[in-house]
Amino acid sequence: MSDTEKDLLEGQTVAIIGAGSMGGSIARGLVESGALPGEQVLVCDHNPGKLAALAQQAGVRTFSSSAEMLAEKPGIVVLAVKPQVLAAVLEQHAADLDGALVVSIAAGVTLATLEAALPGARVVRVMPNLPVSVRSGASAITGGASAGEADVATVQALFATLGSARSGARSSSTPRVRSWAVRRPTSPSWSTPSRAPASARACAPRTPARW
Repeated sequence: MSDTEKDLLEGQTVAIIGAGSMGGSIARGLVESGALPGEQVLVCDHNPGKLAALAQQAGVRTFSSSAEMLAEKPGIVVLAVKPQVLAAVLEQHAADLDGALVVSIAAGVTLATLEAALPGARVVRVMPNLPVSVRSGASAITGGASAGEADVATVQALFATLGSARSGARSSSTPRVRSWAVRRPTSPSWSTPSRAPASARACAPRTPARW
């Protein structure tokens, strides 16, 4: 990532809901790229083993409760949960996310849906591909109606820690994907995290649907 991209992230606190393959990759990428120190990266998950591994690998701060993590008032919140879990997350934390820059990587969940659920947030949708787990991925970024150019640029800088990241047309529907060259990592890569079983989905709601 460029010095300009690092400047956009300087001083930010990034909270990630979900420590699965994508959420864990984002957390590690932010720290290993030098974009942020571990204490400015917060991660929530119901799986203590995943949290312990991330804390050891990257020095991030970990939480078993998303409410406790969001009480830290992070400037950027990444929703890295499964699409079938996302509705419960949005319903539970709509008020907590007022004023925040919220990034969703959930496949198939449109900007229109996200913005309707989070009327007080600045929403950006990102579509990353699997090689982000080894920081050689590509991510397509689209800002919602409430997200400004600075917000989109900040999210682009965040995902530049994982490879290439480009913004497309601003839209409230499915983002248009542009083509680009994939940038290879300059630091050592790591093994791709294994996918969690369905019973241990990242920050998945329990019964009743609260987490």
